[in-house]
Amino acid sequence: MGKTQKYLAEALGTFALVGIGSFAILSSSGTGRLDVVAIALGFGLALLVGLYAFGEVSGGHYNPAVSLGMFLDRRIAMKDMIAYWISQVVGAIAASVVVLIAFNDDAVAATTTHAADNWAAYEACEELVDLEDNFQLWRFRHLRTVQRTIGMKTGTGGSSGVTFLQKALERTFFPELFAVRTEIGQ
Repeated sequence: MGKTQKYLAEALGTFALVGIGSFAILSSSGTGRLDVVAIALGFGLALLVGLYAFGEVSGGHYNPAVSLGMFLDRRIAMKDMIAYWISQVVGAIAASVVVLIAFNDDAVAATTTHAADNWAAYEACEELVDLEDNFQLWRFRHLRTVQRTIGMKTGTGGSSGVTFLQKALERTFFPELFAVRTEIGQ
């Protein structure tokens, strides 16, 4: 099998993923709310279709991040990664054009989220971040108190004392709430 077949199969698989997934979003948005389960099933089934139909030929990346991972793991060469990316972009654009032809601009625009629609969720997330901050401050103060009191001795209950508390200080309750801030505005 030639490289042209492989990249064409990658473009078709990406077309299926983006196209079917986008159709799932648009078909569920007519109800006045996005049905998360229908959208997830749409993308999952789209990926399944792409993998069964084209995965054996192309490897079934369908996502530039997967191709990058394969490159970093030295499973594909850089020129192949770039060719995969081009195939994926072409497949995604083609699927987006088909979706735009099948639905009107207003239907596609209606799937975007607006801050006012999600204000209550935003405020709830901010409350969770505040809770995390306050708990981290408590952990830090606890760590410093233990360090001042017993130094690096074994802690009560048999823990490793300060070492245990230092590891606990690195943990977060809601890492996703902090990670998403990196993505906002990019």
